[in-house]
Amino acid sequence: MAGIQISDVLRLARADLEDASSQLDQIYEWRYDHASTAAKAVVGLGASLLIALLAAALQHGAKSSWAPILAGTGGAVVILAIGLIAYRKLNGIYREYVVAHELLASALEVRTFLRRYNPKP
Repeated sequence: MAGIQISDVLRLARADLEDASSQLDQIYEWRYDHASTAAKAVVGLGASLLIALLAAALQHGAKSSWAPILAGTGGAVVILAIGLIAYRKLNGIYREYVVAHELLASALEVRTFLRRYNPKP
């Protein structure tokens, strides 16, 4: 798990919390929302830039030089691709969320052992 360490999940299981699962839900909800917002912003930037450049190209037609318009369009496509890749990475956060909940459920079953033999907070 890249975002949350296994030791964090075990610490959550050792803690005297009745709602450890909901605490884990909140952590992943924040991570997913944060990554989703960033991906939306990048996709929005790329799409806006692409639309603006295409509108400028259509408005000026053959009167202007195409080199800056093509360069800008290429940059907008790259930005758009980065945003789409960020969207694909959101699936990894979901998989990590499922694994973290499985680990937490297993750790809660042995909570007494964890408290007795690993008393660190």
